[in-house]
Amino acid sequence: DRTADAYLKFMKTFEPLHGSIIRGETLSDADAFTARILLIHHYRRVVLRDPLLPYQLLPKDWPGRAARKLCGEVYRGLLSPSEQWLDDHATNEDGPLPKPNGAVARRFEGV
Repeated sequence: DRTADAYLKFMKTFEPLHGSIIRGETLSDADAFTARILLIHHYRRVVLRDPLLPYQLLPKDWPGRAARKLCGEVYRGLLSPSEQWLDDHATNEDGPLPKPNGAVARRFEGV
């Protein structure tokens, strides 16, 4: 029950941002970067406590499925502007960060 409640809280928190993305509202690159970090941080806090039982053992209305779908859709909506912010501002000891590989865009694939 605690895990299900945590997924529901995650969805309640990020559904307004999802709606904004669907409506085509744009965030600044910096806001998209911040939102992406917070999205993944909050999602991971739930997933890391989830025993990830096989779907056959979960209730049909298990909120983990809907939370993953929501997270993937929001993530994809934030990806381009947040990567733009990184391209423009982020550095390491060698200078600008290297361009991301294809794995970044494939996160939440199939969702």
